[in-house]
Amino acid sequence: MLRAWTHQDKFQEGTNLSAWLYAILRNTHISYIRKAQREQVGLDEGWEQSMATPASQEHHLALVDISDALATMPADQREVLLSAGVEGRAHEDIARESGCALGTVRSRLSRARSRLHEILDGGDDDAPLPIAA
Repeated sequence: MLRAWTHQDKFQEGTNLSAWLYAILRNTHISYIRKAQREQVGLDEGWEQSMATPASQEHHLALVDISDALATMPADQREVLLSAGVEGRAHEDIARESGCALGTVRSRLSRARSRLHEILDGGDDDAPLPIAA
């Protein structure tokens, strides 16, 4: 009935209304059957998304880039960056184990993070490395 109402301007006066309504009903039913034949039975909508596997090569390349960037850093900065960033250790613990002041650990960490950002963002690879404290 909704289709007939929205397309009432296409109805021609003087023709059989029930035949026109029946034609709309029949055509709607045929369209529904054709659509059902195209769809897979028993599969939820979006099933193709669950079958896809996301690409992993970008993650591998990012890991290689980070590894290469870490290799160019001074050892003291790299150790502080890995201890604080990867292992999640407290700055006080790192300072105590390395035998240096807390401010030195924070300074090394700050310089290591800055250098890592420079390298990964396409900064000048030939730039001199900062001097470790």
